[in-house]
Amino acid sequence: MTVTSCNIQKPNLGEVIEKYKEFPGSLLDLLHEVQEIDGYLSRDV
Repeated sequence: MTVTSCNIQKPNLGEVIEKYKEFPGSLLDLLHEVQEIDGYLSRDV
């Protein structure tokens, strides 16, 4: 089992940004999705 295998289901950050560029009102959803990808934001927020 490789380390990269756990990242396969996660979308590319660039793809997520491109997707939400079309929907500026969904910035909060974008932040949540970025949080899911990078995991650098606290889930306690």
